[in-house]
Amino acid sequence: MGLFSSILKGTGFSFSWKRAVGLTALRSKASRRIGVPTSRQGVERKIGATLLGALFGTSKKKGRKKKGLF
Repeated sequence: MGLFSSILKGTGFSFSWKRAVGLTALRSKASRRIGVPTSRQGVERKIGATLLGALFGTSKKKGRKKKGLF
């Protein structure tokens, strides 16, 4: 642990350099735009929904209109 994280430990505050740089938001926007999840849970959820849709013939949910990447 670094000095910064050891000072903040137990305060309910966490720091992420990825969030500070904007990498998390960019990844999230790109994932929504292309329709492919980037997290393991998202991939599992998408595969499960696809399989259930194929088995039971459920229609896809109507999504929002897609905006630009940024």
